[in-house]
Amino acid sequence: MKSAGRLHYRALVWTAVFAALIFVPSGTARAQNEVHEYNIPAGDLGEALRAFAAASNTQILFAPEVVEGRRSHGISGRLSLEAAMTSLLANTSLTYRMTASNVIIVMLEAETGVPPPASATPSSSVEAGEVPFVTLEEVIVTASKRLENVQVVPFSVLVVTHSAMERSNIRDFDDLVKIAPSVTITKTSQPGNNSINIRGIGTYAYSIATEPSVAVVIDEIPQAFQAAAFAALVDVKQIEVLRGPQNTLFGKSASAGVISITTQPATDEFTGRADVMTTDDGEHRVFATISGPVSEALKFRLAGNYSEYRGNIRNLSTGNWLNGNEDTTLRGKLVWEPDEDWTITLSPFYTRTIGSCCAPAEYFVSPGSTTGGAATGPSRIPMSTFLAGITPGPKNTLTRLDVDAQGNSED
Repeated sequence: MKSAGRLHYRALVWTAVFAALIFVPSGTARAQNEVHEYNIPAGDLGEALRAFAAASNTQILFAPEVVEGRRSHGISGRLSLEAAMTSLLANTSLTYRMTASNVIIVMLEAETGVPPPASATPSSSVEAGEVPFVTLEEVIVTASKRLENVQVVPFSVLVVTHSAMERSNIRDFDDLVKIAPSVTITKTSQPGNNSINIRGIGTYAYSIATEPSVAVVIDEIPQAFQAAAFAALVDVKQIEVLRGPQNTLFGKSASAGVISITTQPATDEFTGRADVMTTDDGEHRVFATISGPVSEALKFRLAGNYSEYRGNIRNLSTGNWLNGNEDTTLRGKLVWEPDEDWTITLSPFYTRTIGSCCAPAEYFVSPGSTTGGAATGPSRIPMSTFLAGITPGPKNTLTRLDVDAQGNSED
């Protein structure tokens, strides 16, 4: 049986990794007696630790809840790492540990029995003499076709949770590039030809039926065409980005990786939510969901979304805005659990997307340029025609195209 101190230490380590990583590139391994020059004034302990990390070129991990409400006395002069940390953490009920890779982990003193300041933890839930610690929510993934803790999955997987999507304002599939560094999306002439890439590997071809290198799976159902993935992310619980070949479990269309999307489950209690958003550049969204039990063995979930964005490029030839989209999505779940050994789920859905991607706007045009055919002859279009009413530059949002690039999908 593990001691409370060890459980406390592991909880803080994993919380720190996700919540408060302060990184300054470190060189070779150093001992705790390495000396650095410090000039850190007294004040908030968190700010003092950040200043220490920068001054000593050291990586420090700590949870925000641990340092909240605590103050340091400050340090100045040439001190060793050990002396500097001891001075900063004096009278704070905190201690530290340096790992083999010279990473400093700040934690509570599990053996002191001294409670943290009242401002750091709710006094109503902490009895005298107790030392509270932070726990990390377990992250469960389905990357290997079964429920597993993300820490034991034997391959590279990035998990984007619902809360992380809300913090990063992830609303459409295209927005994944904001939070998944290994994912890139290559835009082409229209939405059906856009390419999803993982670690720089993907399939780029002018054919909607071309077999992709990245498979997109929604609730364990693979999308027949990669273009069908470019829609609003509606009622999503989490997204798993599986990096590298996944052919064994997901087939030959997953040679570069898999993006697995899991929607929210039906709930045992009645819940509901509605969101409305509008912006001054022509974007509107309406989303609503309701979930709850029908009987002891039957529960349901319904989610609907309508979003519209006019686009950011104006086509002077047609008068329409381009690079926008209109998305309508309806999803349902009916879950029947006749006994503990059986779960039967019916998941109807309807998705309709109208996209007008991917129009360019002239940033710079060489003097005397022509377009539309040979440099000379009746087929060429002079600059005075294709740039009529347009001033090329970094703020230009106008273009002239004979037709509006558009791609519609319905599933």
